[in-house]
Amino acid sequence: MPAGLVRCKLHSLLVSLSSWIVLTRSVGSPPSFPVSLSGRTSVHSDPIIEARNARKHLRAQTSMYEGIANSSIHKAQQLRAPRAETTQDGELEGANFWEEHGPLLRLAWQELDPRNAVLYTMDSAFERRYITEEVRRAVALLRAGALGKQMGRESEQGHEDRQAAEDSRPGGQPDSPAERTRAEESIWRLFEEVIPGVWLSDKVFTREFCDALMSELDHIEASGIPKRRPNGMNRFGSILSDVEGGVTTLSPMIDELTDKYVRPLAEMLFSDVIGSEDAVERYAFTVRYRLGEDLGLAEHRDASVATMNLCLGKDGFGGGGLYFVDPVTKVQRDLTFPPGTVVFHKGEVRHSARELVSGERTNFIVWLYGRHGVVRFAPYPPKQRTTWRQRWGPRGTGDESEAPPAPAGHDFFEL
Repeated sequence: MPAGLVRCKLHSLLVSLSSWIVLTRSVGSPPSFPVSLSGRTSVHSDPIIEARNARKHLRAQTSMYEGIANSSIHKAQQLRAPRAETTQDGELEGANFWEEHGPLLRLAWQELDPRNAVLYTMDSAFERRYITEEVRRAVALLRAGALGKQMGRESEQGHEDRQAAEDSRPGGQPDSPAERTRAEESIWRLFEEVIPGVWLSDKVFTREFCDALMSELDHIEASGIPKRRPNGMNRFGSILSDVEGGVTTLSPMIDELTDKYVRPLAEMLFSDVIGSEDAVERYAFTVRYRLGEDLGLAEHRDASVATMNLCLGKDGFGGGGLYFVDPVTKVQRDLTFPPGTVVFHKGEVRHSARELVSGERTNFIVWLYGRHGVVRFAPYPPKQRTTWRQRWGPRGTGDESEAPPAPAGHDFFEL
């Protein structure tokens, strides 16, 4: 609530109380005695008691308005955030402002009550609502298998034989393509390869997840708390990672979602460039396209080894499709991208957002990369690629000790 409005309300309360006291002193009040009104008994109020009650009410109202004025949300709402202007290399635009006010903004987001509380904790209720049954079941089986448990109808002896065969390979070499297909087949068939390095699916997230996240983003936008631009090209949207100027309260959920689903899926789809340490960090954000704001995005590469891009909505937008440039033929391939559709692609694949002609489109995006912003682009030799057990097993186990050593520096670039 603006400070001026708080002062106005306090002044109004004081004037009302003062007027009532003057009136009772000048005119006087009748003594307290029972009066019969239509057979019922009433008692006139004692003016001293009423004055005391009025003072208590005033103190309570004053305390409430002072609390509002002193809240982190109110203080954040009074800030004048720098306007996002450039559509190229805008990452550091207003950086001093966001660094200076970052601690206050974190407190403000913590004070803001969520609209969809389930969205903030990735527990079993979250997964049932927001992850499709096909993906939940497949991932559960893969994780169980990675822990050495029985998978599907595979016999215990068959599992032991396959494990022994894998362990016998020197240097932790991966499963054969046939073995990898059998283990992850139920997930592979949910995806369609559009061009090399680009995979499309509408069977990963439920539509309820898209609607819930869109609703929460609308709630966040209406709060009036300043938000930093999502990246150097898009001016409108929200950072959902734990960085200054981001909506930090959603970050824990996104970290868990990424570790359990997004990262292993990317490692599976792009095992040629993603080893056990090549996607350990992430940057999550949303971008918004609508008339009067950003309409499209120029052709570019992402600062990631792999990107997940989920269309949230809203229904009925016109235009605003994506195209990717085939890395082999150099031909543009357009994609229809309705709400609920997710694209996984290598960050190095050039792509663009076509201009929106009507409505509004918002996308939820996660960039994956290595420690300290290192992005790998050179492929691993086939014998050094990770196994499905490394991808879906718990992190920090013996599997990771078998990961291939980091190659020469020319195989990487830094953000």
